[in-house]
Amino acid sequence: MTLNEISLYKAKILSGIFQSEMIAGYLLGDSYHAETAKEDLNYIHVFPYLHIPDPAAEAKPYLCVEVDIPRTLNLVYKDMKVMVWAYCPQSIMDRAGKDQAATLPDLIADAADTLLNGSIEFGIGKLKLESVSYFTPSEGFYGKQLTYKCLEFDTWKTDEAVSV
Repeated sequence: MTLNEISLYKAKILSGIFQSEMIAGYLLGDSYHAETAKEDLNYIHVFPYLHIPDPAAEAKPYLCVEVDIPRTLNLVYKDMKVMVWAYCPQSIMDRAGKDQAATLPDLIADAADTLLNGSIEFGIGKLKLESVSYFTPSEGFYGKQLTYKCLEFDTWKTDEAVSV
């Protein structure tokens, strides 16, 4: 296993996010244009880590992704854990419409789950949703945390293993 694999997983997930019209539409609202979505989202609304926004910054929604390897099972398999955070300032929570019970983070999280849950693009088998919980990344912000798990081949080179 190499730590570069974490970056490769994130890149694959972010690519899907940038291509999702539903996610981009929720994050960008009326300013969504498919041809510039990646540039309009990357490090502005979408981050490859848990971004903590400045409360004084412009009110906008965020979607963040992180990948962990909580354990290696042996020289063949490892667990992969994908965390997704969808959140926004409380001042724009009802952008979904006052007649809906869903908040903007709910809608963004649902769109991300549609993209990721059950996907065979990551690991062996399907990416599986493990949990959904609310979280507050900083004062005045509210969102959802989604946690996924999958099994992956460990790329550790067994012929280079060192005996202890």
